[in-house]
Amino acid sequence: MKIAFISFKTLLDRNSGAALELRQILEALSRQAESVSCFSFNCYDNGDDYCADEKIDPRLSPSRSSSQLFHYDNNGVRHYLLVASSKNTMNLTKNDIDTFYSRARNFIETVRPDFIIFFGSNELIPVLDMGKRCGAELVFYAGTASYEQERKPLFDLADKLVVPSKYIAEHYLRRFNKSSIQIPTAVRFELEKPNNGILNARRKIGAITLINPAPDKGGHFFFNIAQKYSHDNRLFLCVESRSTRQFWLKNNVNVDAIANIAWMPWQPDIRLALRQSALLLMPSLINEAAGKVIAEAMTLGVPCIGFDIGGIKEQIGGGGLVIPFDDRLSASSETGLYSSRCADEPVSTWTEAIKEALYNEKHYKEMSKAASLEARRYEMSVVVEQWANNVFLR
Repeated sequence: MKIAFISFKTLLDRNSGAALELRQILEALSRQAESVSCFSFNCYDNGDDYCADEKIDPRLSPSRSSSQLFHYDNNGVRHYLLVASSKNTMNLTKNDIDTFYSRARNFIETVRPDFIIFFGSNELIPVLDMGKRCGAELVFYAGTASYEQERKPLFDLADKLVVPSKYIAEHYLRRFNKSSIQIPTAVRFELEKPNNGILNARRKIGAITLINPAPDKGGHFFFNIAQKYSHDNRLFLCVESRSTRQFWLKNNVNVDAIANIAWMPWQPDIRLALRQSALLLMPSLINEAAGKVIAEAMTLGVPCIGFDIGGIKEQIGGGGLVIPFDDRLSASSETGLYSSRCADEPVSTWTEAIKEALYNEKHYKEMSKAASLEARRYEMSVVVEQWANNVFLR
């Protein structure tokens, strides 16, 4: 069986949850002797600000190699990257797209995939149509709630729609009348059950952690929680991803003035941050599809606290606490921006939830045990089996 991924954005984007999810699934399938390959631009969620690819190969710079095609083998998957004039899909030129169509058609004719997985925009339709004519089944992975009505042609074209949560399944059933296959996010590392000594240390001195402190992920809300908790010696840890410390400083939010916040650069292995954490916070202000990092934290026995928005409650399950969303935290309907100053009530609700979680040794151990139990449904072998049995059967 031959599986191909085709999109304008590459699965090698380390800041994209959907890209990371599919990349891990495809790598796992390749270890089961499946033939797996990917074709995309070298485009990323961060657009031209993304430089990690050029550190691997300087030729991936648009200024050096526009319209050239490179390939990289990574964990059993071959990635074909077409260098465009920009790493931002919004800035692609007609020549970029025409070149993509030509090269992608050659890719399909050569590989002859049985399945094509994709996500992205309507501009993919000519390539997907060709794939369908060549006998491939089209699998749309919708790892976000953000697809609007103009993307309906993509949903109509797909033979199968795969989503990471019941929330997203119901969302697109209402929006596009499209049924889907629900498969949870997968965790690439093994389940760990921390012993009593580790749990006691985490509860007493472990960090309160947020991964990717972007505005829509509640970064500024997290800062407000840290400030309100400053009477304690508890460390609040921000792990950079799409959003960084420099982002906030450039936007006139002096995060350096918050004494109990520490910053950690992006981690190729998120376990380094999570193993030193007492709790993972997920104060997202948007309708998250699920929250992959929740599954990763619970796999290490780290309880989670999140807003009841999108698929977060479903993702946490019994592995932590869920707090009702406060509409006062939503982005402005006029500007689409968030206020860095948050109302006191929702901040206090979160600080009380943190205190509740860490209140005593027995309670924290019970929360950690519950998190480990929830994490079983995210084990890689369990999730890959669902893909194999529910998606890649003809």
